[in-house]
Amino acid sequence: MSQQTATEPSTRLVHIPSGTTSPYPLGDMPPYMAISHTWADRLFAPGMQFPETRGRRATACLADTEYHSIRYCWIDTLCIDQSDPADKQRQIPLMGDIYGNAAVVVILTLEPFGISQAEIDAVTEDVRGAVEMSVHGSWMEHGKLWTSSEKHRRRLVRAMDGLEVFTRPMWGSRVWTMHEFILARRTMWVGGGSAGLEGRGAVVPSDPGCVRLLVD
Repeated sequence: MSQQTATEPSTRLVHIPSGTTSPYPLGDMPPYMAISHTWADRLFAPGMQFPETRGRRATACLADTEYHSIRYCWIDTLCIDQSDPADKQRQIPLMGDIYGNAAVVVILTLEPFGISQAEIDAVTEDVRGAVEMSVHGSWMEHGKLWTSSEKHRRRLVRAMDGLEVFTRPMWGSRVWTMHEFILARRTMWVGGGSAGLEGRGAVVPSDPGCVRLLVD
């Protein structure tokens, strides 16, 4: 475990294989995933140890199958002492850095997305050119092709309708969780009820210019 200094801000991380929680200085943390969830789902209920939580299996599955180099996670209900006002006062201002510096922000929801791999692939392929223009900053110069063509406008509408499914769960209605998404370098979406929690549900890695849904 890293050594803390008296002045450096610190937080806690959960060691995924063992379920133990240890302090780390904010500037010297091992690779970790930050979990974004809604408390109403009770995936990581306050007061519970990580091995006892409903969301443990999904987190462990991601570490084992998608992110082999990540052995730690940060979860607000477990890494902030919810019964200690002083700890909350110290930790909450650090959450921007915690989510922004995570190797991946994992969005966990109990609700299914209701869309197949083929559907999301078709939607994203249809608008690949528009996404590339946006990523490379050339939309203002060349985007008229997409806005003036009825065919291309229909593609954009289909894409927006398809991607809207990711805002339907309760997670998408919370300003705080949307803020966590905005701060993320990379996001992984996991949903689909109990199947999703077992790693068999919908998983969406989101990179600049690329959104992909995996369903098996």
